[in-house]
Amino acid sequence: MRKLAAAALSLLLCAAAGAQQADSTAPSIWSAAGEGDLDALAKFHAEGVSLDALDPNLGFTPLIATLATGQTTAAQWLLENGADPNARSGDGGTALQAAAFVGSAEIAEALLERGADPMARNDQGQNVWQILVLNWEATAAIAGMLNLPLERPAVEAGRARILELLQPHAAKAARSDVWFATVAGDLDAVKGHIEGGLDVNKRNPDSGAPLLVLAAIFDHRDIAAALFDAGADANARSYQNGATALHAAAFLGHADFVALLLENGADAGALSDDGGTALQAAQADWQTTQYIAAMLQVSVDEATTMPGKAKAAELLSAAASP
Repeated sequence: MRKLAAAALSLLLCAAAGAQQADSTAPSIWSAAGEGDLDALAKFHAEGVSLDALDPNLGFTPLIATLATGQTTAAQWLLENGADPNARSGDGGTALQAAAFVGSAEIAEALLERGADPMARNDQGQNVWQILVLNWEATAAIAGMLNLPLERPAVEAGRARILELLQPHAAKAARSDVWFATVAGDLDAVKGHIEGGLDVNKRNPDSGAPLLVLAAIFDHRDIAAALFDAGADANARSYQNGATALHAAAFLGHADFVALLLENGADAGALSDDGGTALQAAQADWQTTQYIAAMLQVSVDEATTMPGKAKAAELLSAAASP
């Protein structure tokens, strides 16, 4: 998650800085885009200035400048007048990735209509889906550093709409990215990766979590079963905190997933790096569960999650008994 936050920060940092400097520097196509000044944009365009030009000092495109300041009309003007929807900033980021960060569904839709590539990756290797799942805490921290006036309801609603817009591209994403396939619950895609020689115990380069832990977080038991069939280790640990899939499933109240893990050799007594057991994770109160689930971008409901945690605790207590 820290790497994702850094990628999003890199994506918008230069554009925000350029927008904030607009009042104190000579007019440029980037300041015009950041201010939404269509007359100035038209003037620069008529003078032959490229609509995809990178700011010589900060390395952002006019399109990304519009996103840093919420200038939807200017972004649409740029696209209508020939700006490349796939033009990259100095760090390889695209306008679609920037739109995902700020939750600008209207601009994302315009970009996709003009051929923006949702599979494009920035220099850190992230695509638009990975930006979309950046949790609000990280988003708010980055927005605060950049003085971007983002509001959680608008950002989350915008990101949800962007996910809908990206749905036709999801199958392709799942085929190319096993992490996306696992989160999305695309069993066929995961099986395709396995058939292609996937290391089923590999860790995510960002979070350090094994695929099985990711499947546990989102309660995809069919994917876990496929991973086990391919030799997945039920006790594989996340590099970040030493937690296993059993910790994750127990914490989120996925009792059936806990049962599946125990059937496949998960150690009920395994300790995370802070010395916590899966049973202790299952016993965490609702407020703690809700808070951590929000950080993980997982939907939880007290009426179903807490009974699930109680059932998980029963299973773990039984498994730990001599």
